Amino acid sequence: MNKLLSSRGRALFVAAAIGFITLSSSCKVDETSFNAKLFVCNPSAVDSTCSTDSNGAPMACVPAYQLGGQNFCAGSCDRKAGSDGAETVCMATGAETDSVAPGAVLIKCDPTAGEDVCGNQGLSCLRTDLRSSDGVCLTVSPCQSTADCHDPTRATCMGDLLTTTYGAKAQFQTDHTYCLQSGCNASGSACSPGESCLRKMLSRAALPPDICVPNCDANQNCPPNYFCIPALYSKASPPICIPGLPGFRCKTKLDCLVGDCVPSGSGFNFCSTTCGSDDDCAQLDSEQETFICNKDKGQCIGSRVFIGGLCHVDADCRGSEICGFTSTGAKDGNCFLPCKDPGVPSPTSPYGSCDTISSVPQMCIPQARTAPPICVPTAFGNPCFLGAVPATGVLPASADANCMGGLTCRPVSATTGICSSLCLTDDDCIKNRFSATGYCQIPGNFCRTPVKDGDACDPLATSPGGVPHNQQCVSKSCIAKPAATAGERICDKTPGW
Repeated sequence: MNKLLSSRGRALFVAAAIGFITLSSSCKVDETSFNAKLFVCNPSAVDSTCSTDSNGAPMACVPAYQLGGQNFCAGSCDRKAGSDGAETVCMATGAETDSVAPGAVLIKCDPTAGEDVCGNQGLSCLRTDLRSSDGVCLTVSPCQSTADCHDPTRATCMGDLLTTTYGAKAQFQTDHTYCLQSGCNASGSACSPGESCLRKMLSRAALPPDICVPNCDANQNCPPNYFCIPALYSKASPPICIPGLPGFRCKTKLDCLVGDCVPSGSGFNFCSTTCGSDDDCAQLDSEQETFICNKDKGQCIGSRVFIGGLCHVDADCRGSEICGFTSTGAKDGNCFLPCKDPGVPSPTSPYGSCDTISSVPQMCIPQARTAPPICVPTAFGNPCFLGAVPATGVLPASADANCMGGLTCRPVSATTGICSSLCLTDDDCIKNRFSATGYCQIPGNFCRTPVKDGDACDPLATSPGGVPHNQQCVSKSCIAKPAATAGERICDKTPGW
């Protein structure tokens, strides 16, 4: 680390936009005045206009525009050189190679330590962990609530959005977050330049919030609290930055909005918090994911971390994952781990075997297309095997053991089932956090995943009192089908979609 980093004041306030400054015996710079300034820069330019600091060390441009701030020059660093320190962190800013991972030095700060903690009126402390006092100094105006967001475009505070998503049970510290644009898909409004509407970029199955997010830069880098999807999930994924929420993949801790970036046991890292039991992880449950505790490592983990990004061919996927299609006629696939010994019957599957990774069991299933079978996490609604498949004659040893979260394998045919739970009413499904999004199918008395918008909902399946079975739909609204035979019903459009 260059000696620039030995001083908090010098780590950020560096030379750039005003051009090169020549130091000589006849021309001397007032270092106190120099270090008190912020110099703007252009991260997209070939020459960002960041020059060198007063010690002659090269500078890097921090792309704070991605969070609504002003770009500024800071000390340079190499993430592969272990450049994070007790008071600084290295943020990715350039093109990573086999030998170097260029970045910019950001000063760490405590968002609870007062408004002047960054030592410069142009900088504020942005919280980088909703469960600790971690933060970094940036030119981004922090918000405590949506009332602090005065920009008519960036009118929603990220802290309020996360409180709505996770509830009070998550015990998030949501102060010193940032303002963003929400409702872009529902309102049809355009996002600011350099941003994309998340619901227009990802499928409904991904359950994305209706917000504008930064686009990845040319080097697949994102601002603090975000990660670039193509860099971690699949090459075919849209080049946008996603908030590093629990259960999402990451490269470093700076990518995570909650917790630390920890190994998954499958060649990639993910954002997680520590735990001693499943109850500790239940605080992180949301529409996005339901978590269990990997007690071997004391980390909260969910099943979605093992479902990769959008793909069409194996080359789209990263690491050892392959492109898998789980439904007939689907135009897009997802990246999954391939089965071990595909086609060779195992004690729990007639199609091959899959490892249980970080306490998440996975089932080897055939694809909907002619291709090698894939490993699919056995969460709520995913397949499990009940009986012998005629082609092999193999009878699984324990179908229920294949399901995570204490779910059981409920039959949908003579040989196959889905991981689910028993029920008498919808409330029985809702009360079980591993099937909370589902509804109770009668006959059968087991919980099913909800029906998507526009598909038929059962007019005979009603909740107590004879009202339409709204819990059956993703939208939670089963309505009469327009211009249809009397009694036909479909799931209404989900608000915001």
